[in-house]
Amino acid sequence: MMRMTARAVAQAMARAVVGCCASITLVGSDLAAQRAPIGPAVRSYVRVDTTVLALTNVRVIDGTGAAARENQTLILRDGKIAALGATGSVPIPAGAQVMDLAGKSVIPGLVMVHEHLFYPTGPGIYGNLTESFSRLYLAGGVTSMRTGGNMNGYSELLIAKSIASGDKVGPWIDATAPYLEGPGMGFAQVRILTDSTDARRHVEYWADQGATSFKAYMNITRDELKAATQAAHKRGLKVTGHLCSVTYREAADAGIDDLEHGFFAMNDFVPNKPADKCVARGGAAQTTMAALDPASPEVQSLFKYLIDHKVTKVDFSSQPFGLWVGSDHDDEPTFRAKTVLVSTGARSLMLNLPEEEQLLGHGLSTCATCDGFFFRGHEIAVVGGGDSA
Repeated sequence: MMRMTARAVAQAMARAVVGCCASITLVGSDLAAQRAPIGPAVRSYVRVDTTVLALTNVRVIDGTGAAARENQTLILRDGKIAALGATGSVPIPAGAQVMDLAGKSVIPGLVMVHEHLFYPTGPGIYGNLTESFSRLYLAGGVTSMRTGGNMNGYSELLIAKSIASGDKVGPWIDATAPYLEGPGMGFAQVRILTDSTDARRHVEYWADQGATSFKAYMNITRDELKAATQAAHKRGLKVTGHLCSVTYREAADAGIDDLEHGFFAMNDFVPNKPADKCVARGGAAQTTMAALDPASPEVQSLFKYLIDHKVTKVDFSSQPFGLWVGSDHDDEPTFRAKTVLVSTGARSLMLNLPEEEQLLGHGLSTCATCDGFFFRGHEIAVVGGGDSA
């Protein structure tokens, strides 16, 4: 899943140039448009470090779904795109470093919002891979990411700080705190909440340690989720959830900001579901969903309920941006943010190369996590990334 604003597209494009067989990472701006510092440990990863850079004769794929544009010149100044147009029509500033990228492509840096820095190594056990995974994300074109849950505790928060300070290499990270979770999953690295007061303390503690967002998991109670959300919102932080024990309607009532995995984790229509209990570890949700009619009054009522409880008004005229939640609009926005990521849906974003239509289904897939099994043992290339857990 990828969410990008037009502003984020433009700023992120200034940070990553990806060729067919080689890549160049440009030291540019983060989401707040500030030039990233370069520490000694990061210096060896940097190939281009200049204030004004001209990329000429390059193919531009802007990430909007539009056709690729050939023979373009892209001018980057202080980490921002200053000009873009056909080669020969865009003047190259005096003193600019010029790179002829004929045969190469430039794409926006990817903004990913459900990623992990751990990997299962045994039943209920997850290995800490913050160092290698953060570098691999960057190598894959990711320039900004949110971790969708934290099994590594402090290490994920610390590496986010180290990357922001220029002491380590990697994408900018919105670092989630350890999971907000109740008993039932058997994870050896997850602390179990005891009640709503404990959930509030969990949020306050990890926010003090530097967590910038929170994720509720499958066995949290309604009261715990509401307490955690209220505590996070008081600090201007957001809460997402991969839910099971709490229905989507109940989560909206609790003030949750995001729901992971679309409707695959929705338990609103599971028959006789006990309150605050996860049924069949989420399996019942998918079985029930398969039999639902999206046009039925019950499903449409839920859709409307979720929409009414989310962002209904925005003000993008100046930073920090304003967002109003719910149907009652006060003069003061519910949230203010320097950057807003807008989800555009689950449509596959193609590169618009001539070979794509010919090869789709014949070695080319738009879902690496879905079809990876069929390519086991083969060398593959993955463009971008996605919602994989």
